[in-house]
Amino acid sequence: MKNPQNISVIGAGSWGSALAQLLSTRGLPVTLWAHEPEQVDEINTRHTNELFLPGVTLRPSIRATDDMTDAARADFLVVVPPSQFLKGVAQQLAAAGVAPGVPLVCCTKGLEHHTGRLMTQVLEEFFPHNPVAALSGPNHAEEVARGTPAAAVLAAADHALAVDLQQFFNTDSFRAYSSDDVPG
Repeated sequence: MKNPQNISVIGAGSWGSALAQLLSTRGLPVTLWAHEPEQVDEINTRHTNELFLPGVTLRPSIRATDDMTDAARADFLVVVPPSQFLKGVAQQLAAAGVAPGVPLVCCTKGLEHHTGRLMTQVLEEFFPHNPVAALSGPNHAEEVARGTPAAAVLAAADHALAVDLQQFFNTDSFRAYSSDDVPG
């Protein structure tokens, strides 16, 4: 993945908003998809997400939308809805037309309730022509959003992709380490 022009974060909860904040420090436009129009309006007009990240001012370069087709037009996607909603959100995102080859970074933790599948496996079902990576670590969203030092592992079956993607997450206060062990 060379020279992405835009990034979309799918899910505007605390972790999704914190990751949008983190990614926006790279100087690229970040689109943050939220389900609720009121949340979109708050993020775009007040640059806050008080329900999920109280007291945090979001960077003005973060643009919220509730239009999945708009959010799907990105050079890479960070997918972070709650685990119980991931399958439905993935279905919507796939219908919105993500281009083949666009990487998806899954930041949703947990297992699918009825099948026990990993969240990355749920995404792979809907995106067989897209590489799926995972970002996970012992993080607190409010700390990452405020720039408190933190770290995580970014894993992809293709280690070169993990290395390529990790550069977008690395900042002065956040370090992503690459791995090819997605389940681990």
